[in-house]
Amino acid sequence: MAGPDARFAAWYRPHGESIGEAPGSVGRWLAERYCLYTLDQGGRVLRAEIHHRPWPLRRAEAQISLNTMTESFGIRLRGRPLLHYSDRQDTVIWAPQAADRKDESAT
Repeated sequence: MAGPDARFAAWYRPHGESIGEAPGSVGRWLAERYCLYTLDQGGRVLRAEIHHRPWPLRRAEAQISLNTMTESFGIRLRGRPLLHYSDRQDTVIWAPQAADRKDESAT
């Protein structure tokens, strides 16, 4: 499924020690996602469960030289970005399912 043209070019690096984002903080909320979403070839939304340890977040710095990711949607980015960095860690991902499928475990 094709979308609007978008480009992004930057360099980044970690800056400082682990920040240990507290539960309920914006950094923890943004980083700790335990599912992912994607589209199949027909444009259907798929959802996959994932599992990993909490990300060992560190502050980061970046030099963004090109970012047209939001232009086609009429969104103008302003201000300094909120940046985090984490080293690689193992993650388990379950097979994607149609996102509209009801979760039997919720009953």
